Amino acid sequence: LLPRSPDGSMGLARGSVGMARARVGAMALAAMLTSALRRPDLGQCDDEVPCGSSLVQEREAERLPLMSLMLRAGASCRAAAYHGSRSITGDMGISCDCGEDAFFMAAPTPSTVAIGVADGVGGWRKHGVDPAEFSWSLMNGCRQAAEGPHGKHRSKRRVPWIRRRVERHAPRVVDDPVELLRAGFADLLKKGKSKPLAGGATACLASLNRSTGVLRIANLGDSGAVVLRDGQVILASRPQQHDFNYPYQLSIDTDGSVIGVTPDQAELYTMTVQEGDLIILMTDGVFDNLSTPSLLNAAELLDAAEPQDIAEAIVGIAHTLSQTSFTSPFHLAAREAGYYYPPRGKQDDITVVVARVEVENFKQEGRSGLRSWTPVWMDKRSKRRRQRQRGLLKKKEER
Repeated sequence: LLPRSPDGSMGLARGSVGMARARVGAMALAAMLTSALRRPDLGQCDDEVPCGSSLVQEREAERLPLMSLMLRAGASCRAAAYHGSRSITGDMGISCDCGEDAFFMAAPTPSTVAIGVADGVGGWRKHGVDPAEFSWSLMNGCRQAAEGPHGKHRSKRRVPWIRRRVERHAPRVVDDPVELLRAGFADLLKKGKSKPLAGGATACLASLNRSTGVLRIANLGDSGAVVLRDGQVILASRPQQHDFNYPYQLSIDTDGSVIGVTPDQAELYTMTVQEGDLIILMTDGVFDNLSTPSLLNAAELLDAAEPQDIAEAIVGIAHTLSQTSFTSPFHLAAREAGYYYPPRGKQDDITVVVARVEVENFKQEGRSGLRSWTPVWMDKRSKRRRQRQRGLLKKKEER
């Protein structure tokens, strides 16, 4: 750090004291950020493996994958005919007319990516409440929690510059959909402090850990999820119901109090996905009209299609069946529970989110193949420094 003086001896030349202090400060800042950004589960040094040794790098190389998983997702929905047309208002957070249903597809973070659907409970219309406002507000809250404070819809609140840079680049693994559902419901309660946002909804969320490939699905109520691999169902959620056609639901009363179940009562499913797996989240408008074999046939015929096309096809088939007289799954379920429902489809709002698991390769750096967790702003400085050095060497060679 000590530059040579004009006489060639090692010491501090005039005017270089501030430069040396600046270098020391920059190195201290770099060390602080590097320690803050290091993943806690990688490269730990101990008594057997000293810090800075090649064994630490080997240990990191074994644990840190050189690829990441992504979800190519698409969504489609269709409101039941008895709802009529709805005027879309941005204040309610409604992005399209799904009747009383809602959905979200969160922007991916470095560690996770999440999707979800919700079905607003139509019975709240008797109390002058629009169920769509509740379901969309719930999904928007879940989406914001999945994207994090610096996601696409991040808060505009000012924070110190050093904290912004640490939070922006520090990898944070949040792959628990129950936690996302809890955050979305808490956001509803927070927004309703001045004016309670009454209503109720079922929900089904899926969150994928991009590095480990672990998929977690949280289902509360009679919406649900199906995971397909090579045309076979490898995971299917079960509906949660108090009684026939009386599902679990997150609800807030007109006075702002919580009634019914809580997000912690959602059933959690965990599995490891592979490239090419199809994850399908659906509201009960699909399950009441489309049997599992019919769903498999539709997905198999459209296996190579884009997720958006698959979602639109499933919604179209379910909507057609809802207006057809046949032995529907809802008719069979009613008969099994001791109720009568005529042999026909059940008209309801229909929403489908389809996601295909894809592999996204990382750019390998150096011979070790390790990913660099250096902040972007520091990496840019290093790049400019290297460019200046190369330029000076080139000029020296030319001279």
